[in-house]
Amino acid sequence: MIDLESGKKGNSALLTLNLAVKSIGIIYGDIGTSPLILFTGIFTDPPTDSRDVYGALSLIVWSLTIVVMIKYIFIVLRADDNGEGGTFALYSLLCRHSGISVRGNENSIDDSTITKNEGRDPQEGPNIIKRNIVVQNLLFGLVLFGSSLVMSDGLLTPPISVISAVEGIAVPAPSLAPAIVPLSCVILIVLFLSQQFGTGKVGNLFSPIISLWFIAITSIGIWNISMFPEIFKAYNPYYAVNYFVRRQDAAFTDLGGVFLAVTGVEALFADLGHFTRGAIQISFPFFVYIPLILVHTGQAARLVLDPTLVANTFWLTTPSEPAVASVMAITTILITIVIYIVWRLPIIISIIFFCIFFTIDASFLGATLRKIASGGWFTMSIAIFLTIMMGIWRWGTVRMIHHERLQTPDLNKIFKEKNIGPTDYSVMENSSHEIILENGNEIILGNGDENLFIDTETHLMRSPGIGLFYSDIGTKIPLSFTQFVKHFPIMPQNVVFINIKTVADSKVGDDNRLEVKKIKNYEGCYQVTARYGYSEQVSQGKEFLLQLIESIRNIDPTNKNLTHDINLDSGLVTYIVGQQSLCSKPDSPWWIKILVGIYMFIYFNSRKFYGNWGLPVENTVVVGVNIPI
Repeated sequence: MIDLESGKKGNSALLTLNLAVKSIGIIYGDIGTSPLILFTGIFTDPPTDSRDVYGALSLIVWSLTIVVMIKYIFIVLRADDNGEGGTFALYSLLCRHSGISVRGNENSIDDSTITKNEGRDPQEGPNIIKRNIVVQNLLFGLVLFGSSLVMSDGLLTPPISVISAVEGIAVPAPSLAPAIVPLSCVILIVLFLSQQFGTGKVGNLFSPIISLWFIAITSIGIWNISMFPEIFKAYNPYYAVNYFVRRQDAAFTDLGGVFLAVTGVEALFADLGHFTRGAIQISFPFFVYIPLILVHTGQAARLVLDPTLVANTFWLTTPSEPAVASVMAITTILITIVIYIVWRLPIIISIIFFCIFFTIDASFLGATLRKIASGGWFTMSIAIFLTIMMGIWRWGTVRMIHHERLQTPDLNKIFKEKNIGPTDYSVMENSSHEIILENGNEIILGNGDENLFIDTETHLMRSPGIGLFYSDIGTKIPLSFTQFVKHFPIMPQNVVFINIKTVADSKVGDDNRLEVKKIKNYEGCYQVTARYGYSEQVSQGKEFLLQLIESIRNIDPTNKNLTHDINLDSGLVTYIVGQQSLCSKPDSPWWIKILVGIYMFIYFNSRKFYGNWGLPVENTVVVGVNIPI
């Protein structure tokens, strides 16, 4: 007899182990190359007192242990949002459990995103985040700034890591120094071009390479330790404390160099969605932590024996960037809130966590802020700029959505029955319906008739096919619909109002993708909500259409226009999307005009929201609307 349960567990264990191996080639490139620059970043001159080397090594070991192993591996990784990690994942997790929207265009979260035994108790009162709009804005601003710091740091981290490695060729062969920059550029180009093949293939390629690197530095570390085994006593935290007691303010400055030992730790959490918590909890302790501890220990052993090796032990001296220490501090703040609101632990646990880890993060942050004048200003400036741009983008987007919500009626109000006798409209049947537009115009929609009238003057043809009107305002009629029927004397036989909803979950299953409702008893009129997780790609291609048609047929089998064998390539499907533009009123304040100008500059120079949905260009109609503010 085959033990199916044991087989499933075995397959799961093998899958986790496989992901753990692949993760080595993806998320440990930064922290794994820290031995190249670490001690040079700490000591600008050869250390004259061996106790300085002991103290620095003690700080390195305990930083890796407390910050990476304890904080991130065993605590932060547990704050995933359905398998996704990173700053925005923490934000969406807090939003869902606080009962607020992850976006600015909804009044409440989507109940479908809260799974069983998760989220807030309906009978429980609102927490401080739900009650206070100021707290919500501060939380969102903190997330924006943290994300901006990650992006700005990403501009420099790959070049620094690559150049740090390539510069090693100049140590044994100084004549090759002119080739360092060109060779680094070639490597960077290859690395970025390889991203298009996906995480799986990139992991398969680089995991053996990075694994060999960790094996190599482990061997080098053991060999160096063998020359001075007494270096192990630096693991005693006494030497870290003594380092600060003796060097005082200078030790705080050196802490910026020690921080290089943990740079890249955010990747463990941010890349969680590509792997699993179990895979990372295996790969770091067994494949990364031990090699790093050994190589740093070995380098410290050699420095005790010969302090002049500080210039040759590492290949590059570079200032640490505060884009990284700030993100770690922001993560600590968010996890502190998660502990109380999401995990429902006593508030004293949150306080203890915050006091311990924020003290460490703040120490690193304070030390690295001193490096701003020597290069850190670049990434900090970019992060501030990105935060401002994202803030303006949210400001404009929220106002456009708010305007559209106010200007258009609900779906259940736009259609209402109206009986018209034969003498009113000879071309209509006795029973008809009307659509009330925002300016009071009427569209008479007959049951099954091909003809419609607007203002009893404009003749609208009911054309065969499907018209998909996209909305971003929930159960409201999109402005694109009212503008379309005003300017085009035609209306599709099947009218589908689609609301693309980004929910606070990372992924949405196909079973929960679509919510289709028929609008009263009107033939061929439907309201559809298409849900996508924040880590999913919105797709409105042929596969989506087939799923949509099947869902409509399930709730409305009387619709004879939509059959299972409908030819979707015949041009019968028209995609109507709105393109709203903000414009300032003549009497608007000067700062409003500036914000509108910046927003529209970003808007026109960014990819349209529907640009990567897979819509066929030849069947897409864009309806423009100006929104004055």
